[in-house]
Amino acid sequence: MEEKLVKRSLKSRPLKITVKNGKVIWRKKDKRNISRKIKADKQENFFKSIFTSPRNRALLEKMKERVKLLSATPEEKQLAEQIIFSLRQGVAPMEGVLRFSVGREPILKLIQQDLNFVRNGNSRLRLVNGIYGSGKTHILKIIQEYAYIKNFATSFITLTARECPMYNLGVVYEHIVKGIRVSKFRQAPALQYILEEWFLRIKSIGLAEEEKILQELKKLNLDFKIALTKYRDEANRNNWREVELVLRWLQGDIKTKREARYLGVKNYASEDTALEMLGNITLMLCFLGYNGLVILLDEMEAIPSLSRIVQRKQAYENLEKILNCSSRTPNSYFIYATTPYFFNEAENKIVIKKDSKKVIELYPLPETDLKKLAIEIRNLYWQAYPWENISRVDNKNLAKFVSNFINQQNSEITARKFVRTIVSTLDICQEYPKISLSKVLKEE
Repeated sequence: MEEKLVKRSLKSRPLKITVKNGKVIWRKKDKRNISRKIKADKQENFFKSIFTSPRNRALLEKMKERVKLLSATPEEKQLAEQIIFSLRQGVAPMEGVLRFSVGREPILKLIQQDLNFVRNGNSRLRLVNGIYGSGKTHILKIIQEYAYIKNFATSFITLTARECPMYNLGVVYEHIVKGIRVSKFRQAPALQYILEEWFLRIKSIGLAEEEKILQELKKLNLDFKIALTKYRDEANRNNWREVELVLRWLQGDIKTKREARYLGVKNYASEDTALEMLGNITLMLCFLGYNGLVILLDEMEAIPSLSRIVQRKQAYENLEKILNCSSRTPNSYFIYATTPYFFNEAENKIVIKKDSKKVIELYPLPETDLKKLAIEIRNLYWQAYPWENISRVDNKNLAKFVSNFINQQNSEITARKFVRTIVSTLDICQEYPKISLSKVLKEE
């Protein structure tokens, strides 16, 4: 007796052929084996369809992203909480602005070009023009983050008529130097940290190399050379009182010639010497290993609002000095954030006009960018706080909410107003797990 296996499709049921005494006898294959094979093939095809289908792949990626957001590390959770807290107050956070920045690509490209220009020994002034709430401070914080990435020191200053007026360059210099931060030291004034790092580097190398480094001080003016040499000598002797005196002079705290003479220097920070000293601070930073200094001036009170004419005149003149001080302040990038009111009132008082290429205009974000911004804020919110029924605020529902919110507005939507609306909406949804976005919008 001969047996032959005839291969057929599963649907036609594979059969065995038995030949006996020249006659062909058909017998069905074991049904149990056939059903097992069919089941295994179906499972294999099912899992193949899951991982090969573009739609399913997109869903899997979305699930992975959601799991990642909901299982943030303690550090990520803390940063997310700090960002959401700041946004809830309507202010830019101290750190993490790149986590939720969308749009503004031409501005970001321009900023990076400026940083490359400045690091080659040049100086540049830019003005950022935007109405209140348009995101001027946010842009300044983005510039600060890019500066850290490019190894610049930064100083973020809020200009006010009482504490830091633009009409007094000596006071502005003091705030700039005390506000210096670097990537490794962002939470407190970094000048002392920078000098200590420099001193320890000198101390760890040989005498020949130390002399070579000290020769570089000749690029600074005589007062700065004397001050840094004194810092090194007194630190070697552990004479911290004298070291503190050098720091006070660098920061602009020394206000009299008597104190300056005691230190061995001729000048101190004043209206007349501020820009030259700032230029030497920047050269010193370059000498200590940084690419330059980015100075971010955030105008809380516009120059035209100053009560006295003489103060307004001096403030405009100081802006002109900064604009024309490239020879005295190399490797310096000044960004001055102001409002249209400044340009309207400053007609014929400064050479920079509103339509100048030196001015960065902040226009409202388009709807597509606002939807992206809402999603980024939602992602941070998921990291910061526990959530229930998170599908209520998925991308689709959130985009629909943004469109409906925009359609309800009778006036221009500022970035600040939009961000605070999104955060307050998420606050409600997080507190009440059953409420929907559409219901929140109706109640608002």
